[in-house]
Amino acid sequence: MLCFQTINIGPLGDFLARTMKSTSLLFAALLLLVTATSSSAKMGFQTEPCEVHSVITSDLKAVFIVSGRCEMLLSKTPDSGGNAQVVSSFLHAVVIILHRALEQYPTDESWKKACEEFKALSGKRATFTTAFPRYIWEGSELEQISTFQLFTKQVSSQ
Repeated sequence: MLCFQTINIGPLGDFLARTMKSTSLLFAALLLLVTATSSSAKMGFQTEPCEVHSVITSDLKAVFIVSGRCEMLLSKTPDSGGNAQVVSSFLHAVVIILHRALEQYPTDESWKKACEEFKALSGKRATFTTAFPRYIWEGSELEQISTFQLFTKQVSSQ
């Protein structure tokens, strides 16, 4: 934790102290963004181009039903302490739920625009990627993936 102490040397000292605080906060935010961005390429959940069976949206979430190949980063054991492995699998009509995050969709208009783009994926092939998935299993079958951050990309049909 960074601590700053203002030395009372007049307006210039106050200005420098405020500048140092905001610069440190900006640096910390940038460092967090770089860390999150670099880890999102390697962690979480991603699909190869998969079939999007249907898409349903509401004010708070978008629900996709998809089938296709995927990769998941899963813990090796329940108490593995951060040790994980990449597991390849096939999704059979799995539910992917994207919960609306106000940081990503701050206005109703931005969410509605995103929902229109999501609905356009129905019946097409697309890729899905998230760094922060929550999995729900029914026995050994993956039933649902839930997240607050989801990247989608439509791929051309071939």
